[in-house]
Amino acid sequence: MLSIVERGRTFTLMTKQVGQCGPRVEILEEMLGAIRGLVELRMILMDRGFFTVEVIKTLKSRGIHFLMPAKRTAPIERLREGFERGEVPPVVDYTMRGAGGSVRVKLIFVRRKTEEGEETHIFVSDMALEPGVASEIYYCRWRIETNNRELKKFKAQTTSQSMKLRRVYYPLAALFYNLWISLRNILGRLRSHEFKSILHLQLDDASTMPIELGPGPPL
Repeated sequence: MLSIVERGRTFTLMTKQVGQCGPRVEILEEMLGAIRGLVELRMILMDRGFFTVEVIKTLKSRGIHFLMPAKRTAPIERLREGFERGEVPPVVDYTMRGAGGSVRVKLIFVRRKTEEGEETHIFVSDMALEPGVASEIYYCRWRIETNNRELKKFKAQTTSQSMKLRRVYYPLAALFYNLWISLRNILGRLRSHEFKSILHLQLDDASTMPIELGPGPPL
């Protein structure tokens, strides 16, 4: 899913069904192409599924700022342990290595208090962000996750096993979700169930409207 966070609003711009091991660079290229000329990118926030050398090389070659959680590889875990002992600073230069070669990035260590004590969150970026800033920025992506749950409220229920049909239902739900967000900015705090009631009424009215058929095309 490709979403945009802007001025406290979150819109879904694109949805795509992918597997767990899909080609991440191709997915990234497709989504970047879909929004080319539509929005001005300030930063891309991604999940750790995009933590690959190829993806980061693509972003850096395009001059696109990015932030994502780092995968807990053995070298990164050793740096985390050093950070927790006070031997490693909160922002360090790091060389990622993989099938696509190597690329230089910044590792950002953030200490967070939880109910079970303190834990370290690790981010990777092209910028040397202060830990608190990185954590605050990435919070926007959690808003996208929350809005994804809201979007599912608009999905049509079906028992069909047809993936073609299911692929239609999800973008349609995203369309209704975006319409709801737009109306909230006009009408105030319009709840999703209130919007769905309005939508049902409009669809019911449309289904009872008479349809006039004109003359057919000449033979």
